[in-house]
Amino acid sequence: MKLLIVDRGYIDYEFINEVFYGAGSDILIPLKEGMDIHTYAILTVESPEWNGQWKCWKKETEYIEEVALVEHLGRWEGCKVDLYTSLMRKKDLKSGEIS
Repeated sequence: MKLLIVDRGYIDYEFINEVFYGAGSDILIPLKEGMDIHTYAILTVESPEWNGQWKCWKKETEYIEEVALVEHLGRWEGCKVDLYTSLMRKKDLKSGEIS
């Protein structure tokens, strides 16, 4: 198993450590808007100090979907795995509006 997708109910550092180191699998946990780590990622990409970039994920006739990776500098106490958050946005090619 290369990737385990789990519900937010599995956000537990012991579980994450065991799956990552014990089973050798990456873990994907979809975040909900308003969760601390989601808010941190949004604030990070909006900051003028952010040195990351948005990359094209999917391009259609009327819009483009882009993704950004946010690397977290610290670690969650007890969690031995580096945590990353990816954000996706959709940009209307006609109006330039981002959602």
